[in-house]
Amino acid sequence: LLLDLSVVLSMYRLKFIDYLGDKVAVLMQNVNGPCPLLAISNILLLTQSISIHEDNAVISEEQLEALVTAHILARPPPTDPKLKETYTQAVEDALTVFPHIAQGLDVNPYFDCPDHFEYTPELAVFDVLQLPLYHGWISESSEPAHSLLVHTSYNEAISKVVASREASLSEHTPVPSPTQSTALSIEESEAGADSSSELNNGSLPPLVPKRGSSLSPSQSSMMTPTKSNLDVLKEDSLVGTKGKGKVSPHPSSNEKETKETSHSAQPLVSPLAIHDADLMARWLLDDHSTQLTFEGMVQINKVMGSNKFAVFYRNNHFSVLRKHEGMLFLLVTDEGYLKNNIVWETLSVRPSFF
Repeated sequence: LLLDLSVVLSMYRLKFIDYLGDKVAVLMQNVNGPCPLLAISNILLLTQSISIHEDNAVISEEQLEALVTAHILARPPPTDPKLKETYTQAVEDALTVFPHIAQGLDVNPYFDCPDHFEYTPELAVFDVLQLPLYHGWISESSEPAHSLLVHTSYNEAISKVVASREASLSEHTPVPSPTQSTALSIEESEAGADSSSELNNGSLPPLVPKRGSSLSPSQSSMMTPTKSNLDVLKEDSLVGTKGKGKVSPHPSSNEKETKETSHSAQPLVSPLAIHDADLMARWLLDDHSTQLTFEGMVQINKVMGSNKFAVFYRNNHFSVLRKHEGMLFLLVTDEGYLKNNIVWETLSVRPSFF
């Protein structure tokens, strides 16, 4: 019997746990499950805002979305007319984007406080359900990169690091003089390929973390520029053939002079900019590649009430976070623990399981 893989992956197994004297269903995470949807749903299950009968061993993605949607629609709006109008619009926005959350959720955290994310329409779901969204990737004031990161988002920091590395690379890339022939012999082409290989193999450090750490898919996409400096130079050289006008095969002396000036005026990279970019890269990719700092845990503890829930973002993953007796715990939802009694793990550099 052949089963559609997409159907299998959209079915989620249920683990029933004892929570505050009640039998509560917990949705388990499969290989590439929609962790934002599961984290939101698990909090609603633990708070008994929605429920799944113990007779069920699995639930489909469609059924789960219907449960959460029904809960959103059943929530009473504010009594204040002004707030009611705003709330109604927020509900409409949330219901519009909610189906897309099953495909994942892109967030852009800032490094100053746990609940600071760049606002996107998808975050309306958290607002309507009154579910806090936290992260623990917070810069400490004593760190060298703190002043550079404190009011900066992840995307902004990575863009600055990439721009600095590309600019530094372009300074080490010789641009041929326009008076030189652009035709390369086979030997020269092979030599160029060898030198390019050597450059990629260590002449400049690649923008990747140390061995033993990892990058999420979103980080990888952010840290890979869409066009290299060499690609830009190539496009500039061909712009005349793509435009409406024709390119003269014999440029005038003025055109030659303009080209020579543009090639000779290579932009210089500020030593300060390189230094700042290196500090940020070290903080992001070496010192705190786990996306959790001690300062982050301290701040979450301050803003989170006792016995409260939140959705926790870390390494492109969304989890259920609970604060109990001054400690932070994450709900264990990996399918590998389906038949295991382990339910919670501590949020720390070295987690413990309970």
